[in-house]
Amino acid sequence: MTLLFFRRCILVAAFLVFMCPALAAASSSGVVPYRPNAEETALLKRAEETLGTVRTMQARFLQISSDGSSSEGTVSIQRPGKMNLTYDPPSKIKVVADGTWLVFIDNAVGQVSNLPLDSTPAGILLRKNPRFSDPDIVLKDIRRAAGVAEIELVMADDPAAGSLMLVFTEHPFELRQWRVRDARDLETAVSLFSVRTGLSFDQGLFSWSNLPARYR
Repeated sequence: MTLLFFRRCILVAAFLVFMCPALAAASSSGVVPYRPNAEETALLKRAEETLGTVRTMQARFLQISSDGSSSEGTVSIQRPGKMNLTYDPPSKIKVVADGTWLVFIDNAVGQVSNLPLDSTPAGILLRKNPRFSDPDIVLKDIRRAAGVAEIELVMADDPAAGSLMLVFTEHPFELRQWRVRDARDLETAVSLFSVRTGLSFDQGLFSWSNLPARYR
């Protein structure tokens, strides 16, 4: 499995977590942050209030890529720092965050790759109280139309690597979709369904070296 696909999985995983408000005046990356008006600032605060209360969550997801390919799977999150993203068979791919590392596992070829969790979007967004004001994140744009709000983000230290777009419905205010646009301008859209919160997890779910058999 290629490093490019590993990076794609990390970006997809990043959208499965949550963040929000006010921004620094400038980014050390040279990217000029989007400056929200009062109404948009209220929107960001509402996103934080809605999503920041989620400490544990499990959901099914549907991933559709710009080439028309699609896949489904299950994501489990325990904030801070822990996540398991597992694609449905016949895929044997999963991504596990154990609080320190973000680990990509391809059981079809026995390959394991990892990155420090805090160096990835997923690590930033798996923090206990993530904020748009975190220096690792730059708010690039906010777009609103027909009851839908889109919040676009890039990584401060590597804005050219791609962007993350959170898509909310405003009535009711819910996160419904996220989109990943990579450095090659290819887009992957992910939608959540059957979301459950307030769960208790087997902690082996977040230990890549000792996953319970049903999660391998």
